[in-house]
Amino acid sequence: MDEVLVTLIGLGIPGFLTYLILVKMNIVIFTRDHMDEKIMFIGVLSFINVGIVYLILELLGIEVMTISGFAVTFISTLLLSIFIYPFIIKNTIKAFEYYLTKTNQKHRSNKPIMDGIYDYRPKGCKFIHLVIFNFEHEYLESGYLEFYSYTENRFMLRPDEEGRVYHVSFKKVFNSLEEKKYILTDSENRFLIYVIYY
Repeated sequence: MDEVLVTLIGLGIPGFLTYLILVKMNIVIFTRDHMDEKIMFIGVLSFINVGIVYLILELLGIEVMTISGFAVTFISTLLLSIFIYPFIIKNTIKAFEYYLTKTNQKHRSNKPIMDGIYDYRPKGCKFIHLVIFNFEHEYLESGYLEFYSYTENRFMLRPDEEGRVYHVSFKKVFNSLEEKKYILTDSENRFLIYVIYY
């Protein structure tokens, strides 16, 4: 019975804890469409965590089913999750993106577009201003990005107190801005989203 309990704790908790930390740090993202990959990822993390923690416990001569064993397991899992895995994952992605750029291949990602908006923020950026038009260039909404959900494809804007904006005049102003900016095209919802960083 003790061995079964240790196995369940050893396989499940470290991998799930690592997964939660990596998600909160925006290192990995799995949407509802990627449930199989998410389960496999947690399983791999659990396997790696258990292997590393087992080696550490063996080297220190500590039993798993003791308070010190649980403490070492927890601390080791946190250190791996906060420092080691993010470093490895980020650098692997950078190396792969560099390879794709050098070989003139397309970059693909399952990262939600709103995460990309945050990732491309310049240092010192305090506000992300969105101005949204439909494909017919009719003004829909504008404001400062406050919150978004990548699982539900929704976001919340703080009003910017702008009146109705006309696409032609706005485009001229947008093109003249020196701030970092992007134009996102949402083909599914037929939106043009202008992103300006302040």
